[in-house]
Amino acid sequence: MTLSDGAKLIIQFSIISQLMIVIIVWQLPNWLGDNLAQAGPTLEVLSILPVAMDIYHGRISSAI
Repeated sequence: MTLSDGAKLIIQFSIISQLMIVIIVWQLPNWLGDNLAQAGPTLEVLSILPVAMDIYHGRISSAI
């Protein structure tokens, strides 16, 4: 069984979303109390991940 390109893209975005949730849950104990300022940079990087993947797929599909 082979997956279509659309299915592969959906799977990749699902994995990125789950990875983002795992990282947030893993970091929550470190952000408690006075360390809340550390959450900002982590959330900034996490929010860029789907955008970076979208740009990557845009370049790949335009190259084909």
